[in-house]
Amino acid sequence: MTDKPSVSSDAILTYVDARTWVFELYRMPTDELKALFVPVEPALTAVTLDLSYRLRRRLLKAGVNEAVATDSAISLMRAGLICGELTRRAFRKFNQSDNTFDQGDGQ
Repeated sequence: MTDKPSVSSDAILTYVDARTWVFELYRMPTDELKALFVPVEPALTAVTLDLSYRLRRRLLKAGVNEAVATDSAISLMRAGLICGELTRRAFRKFNQSDNTFDQGDGQ
């Protein structure tokens, strides 16, 4: 018997899934990543692009080098799109399962 408390989780993705998908998406060119996501989540894409644009503007206003500001904005945009795509893939995986979560109380 172990003294560790049991932990209940409704996680759909395993670490291996997430890591594999992140590396696959990270290697994708930015335009290809945007093209993958725009048709299915246009609002999320627009918000992500807007936030990255605002970040770039703030950095430039603060005197940050233009290349650094642009690179930072692109990184933020890519991170947002990758998180959105991971959520979509997790939802797809959930829909392929039995569609139930263990509530931990038998209900």
